[in-house]
Amino acid sequence: RRAGELWTLLNEGQQRRNGATSEPADQKQTAQPPIANIDDVAAKVEGNISHIEQYMGWTDATTLVLAAVPVNPAVRPPEKFYARDGLWGAMQKPPAIRDAGFTLTWNEEPQRDRQALIVNAGRERCLRLDTDGTLVAATNASSEFLSWTYQRRDNTPGPLPINQHVLTEYTYLFARFVHDHLKAVYGAYEYVLCLQGATARPWTISLSSSGPRGIGWRDGRPATDDNPIAIVALGSDAEHDAYQLIAAFYDMFSIDRRHIQFTGDDDAINPAALSA
Repeated sequence: RRAGELWTLLNEGQQRRNGATSEPADQKQTAQPPIANIDDVAAKVEGNISHIEQYMGWTDATTLVLAAVPVNPAVRPPEKFYARDGLWGAMQKPPAIRDAGFTLTWNEEPQRDRQALIVNAGRERCLRLDTDGTLVAATNASSEFLSWTYQRRDNTPGPLPINQHVLTEYTYLFARFVHDHLKAVYGAYEYVLCLQGATARPWTISLSSSGPRGIGWRDGRPATDDNPIAIVALGSDAEHDAYQLIAAFYDMFSIDRRHIQFTGDDDAINPAALSA
């Protein structure tokens, strides 16, 4: 999607949140004004995705992007943004469930990119935090991260299966980062989940209703659109937020949400199941 299309999706969510309707203007005096410049937010997310793909050298494979966009972006860097006991330190050592897990980074030191902080995690994952509070995590199908345990027979381009354990843990830890480190600093957020080049690029990804140990998990479905996007509002905790993001991801592949794994009984990801 281009920035204008993303603006439409974000604006629809903004209207729902503000209670906007199709009533005439003189009947909407109680409606709240927009709490963020949605057009700027959309352009920023699109720009961040393009920058990350250029920064990482990702050109021929699907990129999975998780973004968290503050409802009220900061106009200047918050206190301790560049401090080791602040957000710089949080970027270096993000939340984890266990050692050598499917985390956002590998404990690399963040680098300054103009005012933003960015981490290149082994050329397979990228984490970027802007001073206004926008967080973007991205990984690319050309690496072996998303398709962990899948043995490629050769280097011929084609669809690569997503390991659901990797997808779920990575998404959950992204939501944990927002709740643990950003919400108290920047306030309310909306998540943006999107795929870039999901069907048109040489290396693509597929998703199955079977788990990583199930028969047929490597024979998944392709995404239904080349650049699908979903918007999810920040909830009460990371477990429920991660579930909603995973559910939106399943929708992109037309797979029933009942196949989502590592969950409890209340539409939430269960971290204990991920660590088992």
